[in-house]
Amino acid sequence: MMNNVTPESSRIDQILNWLYGRINYEHQINVAPRSFKLQNMRELLRLLGNPHEDYAIVHVAGTKGKGSVTSMVGNILSYSGQQTGIYTSPHLESIHQRMVIGNRPISDHQLADVLEMIRPIVEELDRESRQSGRRKVTFFEITTAAALLHFSRQKCDSAVLEVGLGGRLDSTNVCQPAVCVITSISIDHTRQLGSTVEKIAFEKAGIIKPGVPIVSGVRDLAAAEVIRNVAADQDAKLLAVDDAFHWEESDSGFRCHGNLFDADIGKFDLENLKLQMIGSHQKNNAAITVATCQVLSSLGWSLSDSDIRRGLWSTKLPGRTEVVNGNPTFVLDVAHNVASVKVLVKSLKNELKGWGEYSPKILICAFSREKNIGGMLQQLIPHFDLVIITKYQSNPRGVDAKEAFELACAVVSEDADVIYGQKKEQANDRCRILIEETPADALDLALAESGQSFICITGSVFLVAELRQPVLNLAKSSP
Repeated sequence: MMNNVTPESSRIDQILNWLYGRINYEHQINVAPRSFKLQNMRELLRLLGNPHEDYAIVHVAGTKGKGSVTSMVGNILSYSGQQTGIYTSPHLESIHQRMVIGNRPISDHQLADVLEMIRPIVEELDRESRQSGRRKVTFFEITTAAALLHFSRQKCDSAVLEVGLGGRLDSTNVCQPAVCVITSISIDHTRQLGSTVEKIAFEKAGIIKPGVPIVSGVRDLAAAEVIRNVAADQDAKLLAVDDAFHWEESDSGFRCHGNLFDADIGKFDLENLKLQMIGSHQKNNAAITVATCQVLSSLGWSLSDSDIRRGLWSTKLPGRTEVVNGNPTFVLDVAHNVASVKVLVKSLKNELKGWGEYSPKILICAFSREKNIGGMLQQLIPHFDLVIITKYQSNPRGVDAKEAFELACAVVSEDADVIYGQKKEQANDRCRILIEETPADALDLALAESGQSFICITGSVFLVAELRQPVLNLAKSSP
């Protein structure tokens, strides 16, 4: 029998085992706000030689849309001729997807190199933490440092950094950006960020730096007011959606127009913009991106309208209203709060070709703790003939399928006639609701349904991560 283990594969496996053994808040159910501090991150980067100071940075926060805007801006900068790093989180199938330069994820060799440079410094900081009572360096801090170091080692001209959680105390908030972006604000991660949009807005506005321009796509009035006040306190010029810039549909795509910080100068108007991704929310993300690029141009960055058009059109993100054509047709979306689920439903109804003809329409969903699961199910259930509730297996934050089932029953009928058998089932004249213990079983059940079906997979990034590759494999084998 051949042994496929090579020294290089053994090397990456060993260093990733070390990394995944670190404190990882992405895999924890209850994370207190006091867990987030920037002291370790600053010290780690200092000992690495402050690699994040070697290139210009665009810093992107927001409840929804920050991953899309990060990728759009990064692609545009790449088309302009810059060597541009893109840092996003979390990943779907591989940690390599978090660190991308010019559409090339970091390689095993490159990732092992940067992590091996970081490891002895982390272990020294760990020893110091035992003496001082500080917590150890976390998975996300190490991953962020790895990305920043990788971009420096690859001689990047620029990098676009997506905030992991919140903004003010996020590990990425050690940078001095050329421009800051806040895409949107809605209720999410309430334990860490607060239970009101004002509190959440304050945390996200923590990325605003003195004198650094800020582009805002925030439409919630109370949240927008917080952004405006923080920007004023920081003497940061604010470019806000529906005030300084706008977008609207057109016969040949969509249009984005507005002006920079002086209404008499810096006007911009780009027509016939096009995206491959569906949904008006992606056009809104594109408008935020266009406004960000206009600010960068005003700072002397060389970005043409052609660069912007090509960068927008080329952006495709796994798991963001991702359409996988075949029989059945799939849509995978990482929506995980009420606001993002509303956007998903609107996109399916208004922009998915053939939506009205699909029968049955099937939903596979799983959820994370501390989310408004009932609110998400209220938005989803009326649009599907069959709902299959499951629990993702890759992360302990998953909600038990039976718990989510009870919430779904309450949505269908307050007097639900629940059948207990091999499968727990709730049915009415609109929708059947079933439980499957694993995502793989849920997919098998959905595929067993007859008809020209449509299957939507949503509710959590972790569910989409577990089912995306099987779905892509099915599409490849579809006649």
